[in-house]
Amino acid sequence: MRGPLALLLLAAVVGDARAQGGSKVDRIEIVEAGIYRAETATIESAPDTATRQRNILSETSLLVSTTRIEAKIGVHFGMRYRVVGQPSGATVKLISVTQYPAPGLKNPKSASNQTRGEHSLFATIGQINYRGYVFEQNWELVPGAWTFELWDGQRKLASQTFNVVKP
Repeated sequence: MRGPLALLLLAAVVGDARAQGGSKVDRIEIVEAGIYRAETATIESAPDTATRQRNILSETSLLVSTTRIEAKIGVHFGMRYRVVGQPSGATVKLISVTQYPAPGLKNPKSASNQTRGEHSLFATIGQINYRGYVFEQNWELVPGAWTFELWDGQRKLASQTFNVVKP
């Protein structure tokens, strides 16, 4: 039992070291943007976002290629992107920023409007990754320019703006 467990731990340490120190991100290419169908696989805490949570999705598929989004409960919108860098297949940690339109989002559980949300996410170099948003509460239905940004440390590598409109 010690041998397989030791190998598993070694693989985890090596994999983590590779994800943190041995990877180089050159750029991010946005592959597609629009309205998606998606299933929520799990929910994580994301205290620096307006909703205070982050949905981890599965089974994402593009329904309509567009940057015009109707503000309706249940609408998933976002982008698929590819991280270009080395080595292919390595996991990298990125910062995802959402710039909300003025006056921002006002979560009833918060004291003030929030004009931006931020959380970390992991992406795989060379593979298609997804970043999106789903409207779940009426207070999120704010029309205007919603901008998704992906950052590697202090470098902004991708930006995609969606025009959210009233239906």
